[in-house]
Amino acid sequence: MFQGLETYLLFGNHFCGVEHSSKEGKDTINVTVLKKKKNELQMESSCQVNSVTGLSSEIGKNKPVFVVINTDNVLLKKIENQQLEPVKLVNLAFPNIRTEEFYYEILSNGKNHFISICRKDYVNNLITEYISNKIAVTGFSLGASIVSSISEFFKAPVVFTSSLELEFDNGELNKINKIAEPPLEHYEINGLKMESKDTLSFAGAINMVLKNHTAISNFDGKSNTLKDQFKQLRFFDVFLKFGIAFLLVLLLINFFFFNHYYNSVQSLQQVSQVNLQSKNKIIELREKVDTKQEIVENMMANITSRSSFYVNEIIQSLPSSILLNSLNFQPLLKNIKKGQLIEIDTDVIEISGDSRESDVFSEWIYELESLTWVKKVEVMEYSDAADLSSFKVQITFSENEK
Repeated sequence: MFQGLETYLLFGNHFCGVEHSSKEGKDTINVTVLKKKKNELQMESSCQVNSVTGLSSEIGKNKPVFVVINTDNVLLKKIENQQLEPVKLVNLAFPNIRTEEFYYEILSNGKNHFISICRKDYVNNLITEYISNKIAVTGFSLGASIVSSISEFFKAPVVFTSSLELEFDNGELNKINKIAEPPLEHYEINGLKMESKDTLSFAGAINMVLKNHTAISNFDGKSNTLKDQFKQLRFFDVFLKFGIAFLLVLLLINFFFFNHYYNSVQSLQQVSQVNLQSKNKIIELREKVDTKQEIVENMMANITSRSSFYVNEIIQSLPSSILLNSLNFQPLLKNIKKGQLIEIDTDVIEISGDSRESDVFSEWIYELESLTWVKKVEVMEYSDAADLSSFKVQITFSENEK
């Protein structure tokens, strides 16, 4: 799982293998592009171009590429020896060369050793050309050594490449023959179909996934440098995009949260404004109620004081022959009904009772009229009887005369 994640983060989903070969003195580049989809490799494309510039146009810029260098500048030799030390094997195969000037790669099968060498200047210049054309080289191999990545998948004893004939013995490379016009064969490896001219480029692409290349070389440091350079390029190309996308997502989330809380604040502000208006109305109504209550209380206090005064004056003037039945201060004009104003007859006192002597009653009425606060005395009812007469009197008073 972690290895797959590491491969994805480093290379993405595309794996490009390139065989840089030469034919009749002209460069020929065979390209194979594999795509990983749902944990399966698929053959996305294969093509042939004549220049590095054409390759850049074909696969796009800054795509990871594994280059198999198989031009006339690469020398290949097979030797049989029990020696296992790489430098000694190179010297046995190519005596009197200055090994420090060459890159070498050795593919060993028991005592059989396939040794490929190429001048460092040539390889470095070729890789520089790739990089200058925005092609990210993540590694390289010399000659046919990369075939070790797929040799276990071949069942046929002979396999062809764009310029070589490879002979296998029990799944191990036994012989390499260089031929001018190899036949065009079709192979199938785990469901992936390819042509023989793409054998080495296919092996280079597969090696980026499986990493099962068994050859020994003296350019591991160079390969690691190329891989580190691509990691940096990948970081700024991919992770920077992820970073920008992440920031955009954060900004979008922040926008939604801001919008949500902004709407909530707006709603609360509206509610607060309504509450404030309601509070102001309540305060205003409360002030009106308090004012009216104060007026009523003052009025009631005043009325109580006046009513006590009036009643006291009336009682003091009352003769002994007159018996009061009721004394109504400011009587109602009509019956009280729900939802209607209470109407009273202000400045009026209604008195009812019985009198035994009409003369005394008349004098009492005269006496009431003489009171300073009395404005008018009106006899509303009077029943003249032999022994006891009932009466009803309405006194209109003036507040200013108290």
